[in-house]
Amino acid sequence: MQHPLLKAAGVPASFARNVPEGSRMAKLFIGMDGWALAEPEISASLKQGLGLLQAGVGQTLETKVSPEGLTSWMDVFRELQGAEIWATHGAWIEREQPAFGPDIAARFAWAASVAGQDHSWAQSQRDDITARLRHLLGEDGCLVIPTVPGPAPLRGGDLRQLELNRSGAMMLSCIAGLAGLPQVTLPVAGPGGLPLGLSVIGGHGQDLRLLSWVRRLWQ
Repeated sequence: MQHPLLKAAGVPASFARNVPEGSRMAKLFIGMDGWALAEPEISASLKQGLGLLQAGVGQTLETKVSPEGLTSWMDVFRELQGAEIWATHGAWIEREQPAFGPDIAARFAWAASVAGQDHSWAQSQRDDITARLRHLLGEDGCLVIPTVPGPAPLRGGDLRQLELNRSGAMMLSCIAGLAGLPQVTLPVAGPGGLPLGLSVIGGHGQDLRLLSWVRRLWQ
């Protein structure tokens, strides 16, 4: 029978059968700048889950994920993402003129404005970020951060707060995205039963090791 965690994550049963049972993580890195983005109540709830993960490693270390700051990494991610989005969807948008919500329309307009520009600086930054994180984690290390800064925002919420939530979420989600690393999000109950996520990022190519380690601990 497929493990519930893998089933919930949408992992095919044929893939799950190949997960090595003996895999483990030697080091767990707590990304302190990532945790600093979480709201205090949220951080307290997530740390209960963090304790379960710490029990399954030989060593826990605190680290600053981004020497330049996660805002800088988010800017690199946004630039490259915007260029790729417009390259993929720009012709269709210009042809069909679809109706988007104000915030989505603004982001597509920004993507159009950066299309065709020189993105070599952002690409170079991505290469540096990739090298740093892959060296840090190696084959048997993992990085633990909140998945997003807080619970899902309420429908019809303040636009400024929505943008703050979105920026915080992108600062956290761009880490694995920029470096091409596997990431698993684990469910955690927050204040009032609100669903939260605790993210574990593994080393490059260590997808199976990460899944195996998480499924043995998170039951």
